[in-house]
Amino acid sequence: MVISELALGLFTNLLYESFKNIPEYISDTSSKVYDKAIEEFSNNNYKLTGIQIDTFFRQKNVEKAIKKYLKNPDKLDCSNILINEFFELFSEEDFSHEDADLILDSFFEIIDTEIEKEPELRDYLELYLAKKKDKTTQEINQGVQELSKDVKGISRKVQEEEERKGNVLLFDCVILTESNWVQEEEERKRDALERKQWEEEIKRKEREALERKQRQEVEEKERKEADRRNNESQEEQQKKI
Repeated sequence: MVISELALGLFTNLLYESFKNIPEYISDTSSKVYDKAIEEFSNNNYKLTGIQIDTFFRQKNVEKAIKKYLKNPDKLDCSNILINEFFELFSEEDFSHEDADLILDSFFEIIDTEIEKEPELRDYLELYLAKKKDKTTQEINQGVQELSKDVKGISRKVQEEEERKGNVLLFDCVILTESNWVQEEEERKRDALERKQWEEEIKRKEREALERKQRQEVEEKERKEADRRNNESQEEQQKKI
């Protein structure tokens, strides 16, 4: 039992030491790949002299960016740094931005080819990219979940707002209905009052017509009585004559 535990402990320590040495080995391999890429790049004429190539790629920030790329391959980030450093060293009168892009793209092609020639470095970078992709996928999934929660929250708020508007609309309809009922009631009362006034006016005119007729009849009687008396008076006077 004791021997087994000792063997297990020794095996664990060996694994730990092996894994601990991997980054150092990768770092050495990266430096070798970097040097080979510069050498291969110098053998081709990319609008730069050997002195210019050596000067540029031995700049502190350039070396730092390339070595970071060989551990964490982010071409866009590395390219931005190299472009800035390129025009810090060389004049835009001598090289255009198109020239700089062509030069750096050519260097990336060479260094990627050199990476493929080193299985350990290539496998390390593939593992890194796989982990990075998995992390990115997790972040995307988390973002989608958070976005889904936000969408549900917004949807709930929209629904609450629609319900509130619906309640307000219903309340407005009730108020409008009551207002219409009050208006209709007032119109009925006004019609009834106008009809009553019209009936009273008719009755008044009928009374006036009746009174006028009665006066005319009285006047006619008085006139006839006056004529009768006048005739009798004339007859009496004729008899006396």
